Amino acid sequence: MTAATPPGLPGPLRLTPSFPFVGRQRELATLRTLLPGAEGDGARVALLAGEAGSGKSRLVRELAQNAAADGALVLYGACDAVVRTPYGPFVTALEQLVRVSDSDVLRADLGTGGGELTRLLPDLPQRVGELPAPVPGDPHSERHRLHTAVADLLASATRHHPMLLPIEDLHWADGPTLLMLRHLARSAGNARMLLLATFRDTKADTPGELSEALVDLSRTEGVERMVLRGLSDEEVGEFVRQAGGGDPEHAIGELAHGISELTDGNAFLMIELWRTLIETGALEIAKGTAMLASPLPELASPESVREVVSQRLARLAPSTTEVLEVAGVAGPEFTLDVVRGAAGLDERSLLEALDEGVRSGMIEEIPATGLAYRFTHELVRRALHDRLSGLRRAELHLRVGTALEDALGATATKGLADVAHHLAAAGALGDPQRAIDYNLRAARAAMAALAFEQAAGNFRTALALGVKTPAEQRGDPARARDQLPLRRQLGGRDGGVHRGRGDRPGGR
Repeated sequence: MTAATPPGLPGPLRLTPSFPFVGRQRELATLRTLLPGAEGDGARVALLAGEAGSGKSRLVRELAQNAAADGALVLYGACDAVVRTPYGPFVTALEQLVRVSDSDVLRADLGTGGGELTRLLPDLPQRVGELPAPVPGDPHSERHRLHTAVADLLASATRHHPMLLPIEDLHWADGPTLLMLRHLARSAGNARMLLLATFRDTKADTPGELSEALVDLSRTEGVERMVLRGLSDEEVGEFVRQAGGGDPEHAIGELAHGISELTDGNAFLMIELWRTLIETGALEIAKGTAMLASPLPELASPESVREVVSQRLARLAPSTTEVLEVAGVAGPEFTLDVVRGAAGLDERSLLEALDEGVRSGMIEEIPATGLAYRFTHELVRRALHDRLSGLRRAELHLRVGTALEDALGATATKGLADVAHHLAAAGALGDPQRAIDYNLRAARAAMAALAFEQAAGNFRTALALGVKTPAEQRGDPARARDQLPLRRQLGGRDGGVHRGRGDRPGGR
């Protein structure tokens, strides 16, 4: 569990987490070794990469708590996705330094660079008295003097205390901020400081300026680069144990495995799924044990995840959104042929859309004969599926079912269940008799393979769609009444199609 928040932390780092900190012990230990000690050490730079929601911010907060408890001065800055002020995160951090410093000490630490720093901190003279105007010159010289003044101030401030300076969301950084970061990595060697920068490493989130800066930084001495992957099954189990207040033996089980499968260890998705389980009553915690009240496959995606997915789709081309929606209905894994047949795009537009989908991090290629893809997180696919209107969802099920039908051979049995599911899910937009025929064919194929449970499901769907029993077909009312209990047993009375939320048969 997290230690009590020490005084003096910047506001964003004072937030009290609602959930336990699990995993990341190796990464936290590595970062702690990079923190400067009381007796020396020079400046170090750590670059922390990971997909959105991987837990970068939580790791930064844990490190900041540790550093402050050890007597370090912790500053903080973050880049903004909308308002990209030049040097924005460094300005925020320097303003914090000015506020917490004694005015006399601050004036001494400014040295000869105080005038240059008024470019970033115009209110600085109110704290330390009159300062000279910045030295005019050509743009490159002026920028170099400003960078040097910032580096010198930080180095002087670290003579009093070691320093941790996190800069978050570098993927949204403006050009001047990246130039400042590169200068500090090269020129702040005498500062007792760890400069920790976080960023998303998916291709869609890595602009050209950031890529160039990362290449340059990787050649700089003292720069450590780390990547956060998904939490392991054991770490997800530890989260379940701590969040549910249960004993260790109850942590690694159906619940932990199901959460891990749906989220692939993404910390944000895991926490949002846990919140939804609690809020909807799908998870019951009693006597130190967390138990599911209903199966995870039947759970709707959390609204917060649907909102995030909608934001990500808004940044993509309309054709990419179209392909991803088709894929979300098709299932956790899908082939190029299916989306080609269902999306209705020309070949070039289709391939560009798939490439952008991969760059966005929402889907990835599966190494296989023939091009196939899968969603990187099943919960993201569900969120994409659940955000569709019922009419749009039915339309896409019909298009996917038709594309799968076209790929079937005349006597093929493999894939029948998929076609049957999608045509049934198309509802009134499709042909009910066609859906009935495929469900009956799928049921017979399942019976031949001794997959009786699957066959029963297809029979239920056929009955729900309106298939008549043999007695009803012969017009024998008495016999039809005798077969009514069978119809009810198979589920025909409720008129529902018994499938999970958009999952195709055999899907994860």
